[in-house]
Amino acid sequence: MNTFQIPTYETLLDEYSKRLKKTKSLHAKVSLLRLAIFIAILLSWFYVFPSVHAGAGAIMGMLLIVAFMVFLKVHKNLEDKRNYLEAMIKTNANEIKCCNGDYSVFQSGAEFVDHNHPYSYDIDLFGDGSLFQYLNRSVTIKGKNLLAKWLRNTPLINADIVNNQKVVEELSTKLNFRQEFQVVGKLFASETEEEELVSSWINYPLFFTKRLFMLIFLWLLPLVNISVLALVIAGRFEITSLIWVIFINLTIIGSRLKKFNGYYGLLNRSHAVLRKTSRLVQMIEQLDCETEHALYLKSMLEKNEVHASSQINKLTKLLNGLDNRNNMLLGIILNSLLLWDWQYIFRIEKWRLNHKVDFSNWLECIANFDALISLANLSFNNPDFSFPAISEKEFELSAVQIGHPLLAKNVRICNDFSIDQSPRYAIVTGANMAGKSTFLRTIATNIVLAGCGASVCAEKLTFTPLPLHSSMRAEDSLMNNESYFFAELKRLQKITQELDKGKKLFIILDEILRGTNSEDKRKGSIGFVKKITEKMAHGLVATHDLELARLAELQPDIFKALCFEVEIKSNELKFDYKLQPGVTQNMNASFLMKQMGIIDE
Repeated sequence: MNTFQIPTYETLLDEYSKRLKKTKSLHAKVSLLRLAIFIAILLSWFYVFPSVHAGAGAIMGMLLIVAFMVFLKVHKNLEDKRNYLEAMIKTNANEIKCCNGDYSVFQSGAEFVDHNHPYSYDIDLFGDGSLFQYLNRSVTIKGKNLLAKWLRNTPLINADIVNNQKVVEELSTKLNFRQEFQVVGKLFASETEEEELVSSWINYPLFFTKRLFMLIFLWLLPLVNISVLALVIAGRFEITSLIWVIFINLTIIGSRLKKFNGYYGLLNRSHAVLRKTSRLVQMIEQLDCETEHALYLKSMLEKNEVHASSQINKLTKLLNGLDNRNNMLLGIILNSLLLWDWQYIFRIEKWRLNHKVDFSNWLECIANFDALISLANLSFNNPDFSFPAISEKEFELSAVQIGHPLLAKNVRICNDFSIDQSPRYAIVTGANMAGKSTFLRTIATNIVLAGCGASVCAEKLTFTPLPLHSSMRAEDSLMNNESYFFAELKRLQKITQELDKGKKLFIILDEILRGTNSEDKRKGSIGFVKKITEKMAHGLVATHDLELARLAELQPDIFKALCFEVEIKSNELKFDYKLQPGVTQNMNASFLMKQMGIIDE
């Protein structure tokens, strides 16, 4: 991979490591001091108060309790700072690994692997060692899913490609924001189930349906309860009146306790995700950005000049207030006089009704920034990559020094390549291991990146966004009773069906119809290539079949011949992996078999 940014990450790693060392030292000192204060509290209450001076012991104990609470807060802040610094260190260490070619520490997106997808399985888009694993820095489930969606459904519409490019280019300069965003997401890690719970709660049936009646009831009944309590304290009412009030209130609360517990359980499990959402929203609100699309995304977090973070904080405070019921004694007292559970559920539901649509927008905004940060990180780590231009022609694919983004820069061989309306299909020939398949995957991978607004591994790329279909890696299936050959036919059938619908496609084929005999393969391959070009398809086909390559001579306005050559010098194979015009002149299968002793000279 590229090592351009390793010094940057190493500098940050060193800085955060030094800060962590100081924080840990201070944390240890505060822990000891807190322990000393706790011992002093015990001495003040159990020695000074009874044996030396009661007043001095009481005052000393109270002051020490206040000091203990202060240091408790300091201790918690230092723990949070320590966790933050450890996460920052891990983030920069992982980026150094990635720049050195090891990106296995990131999520692979294995759940998105689809053998029947038009191109993703062919180019290792998902799974271990995939493009997604190299790109992915998402910290929310929705962000990860959105990034995968962009990669699986390229190209986006032209406007979205351009918008993403501009935001990605801007975010690529904001390293601190990107890393802070990732760290906050990791510190408040959440699983798919937890994030789905938030959506479930937003759409959960109302606990109170007659809201006007409940509004009056929840104001009036506590007022009566407090009045009865005051009158009992004043000696106007008997204590039995208060007992009846408590009994009636707890009976009211208990009448819907089962439904409440289900509702509260959903809220309680969503609390961590809401805290994470609040922190990420606040970061986006504070982000200084200029691009139009970034500003549009930020505008989703503001309504009537009220920021989303303040609204989420209100909800968090309501949830914290509701959690007071978890103290059994306090919960009984609060519910017996104030109907505490219902008071807070009513307010929480009011919040939900007011912000149901807004909340979905907030999550969408976070998901977009989460996915865009992954693409921005790619651009930052690879400053030699470029943002492609969208062609105004009916079709154009023109690349200068294009290479595969997952190959290390020191071993990556780049090539120039172009096709347009005439010729609009390239037939690539070459010996085994000469670079045909790698080149096809290079073009496909960069087209996918270009189609979602990312930078590409090329000095310059101009392209017409078209849906990509490929047939490069078909597999047999015992479960579905399918042979390799039939699996490939199904893939080719899908391509023709899409073309028959009138769709324009960019098609990449690698040695099709391998599962049949040479003559049958030749006829079938030529027939299929002719058919798809009749439908105005564009693309590439790699083949060992020189007869297929002759199409470039017969129809030069449609096909162009390109090749990867191999040289045999001093009984050794020499590959340069450079794309050349024309049809290959050298094959190497028999040479390799002789070299390995598989066949005789």
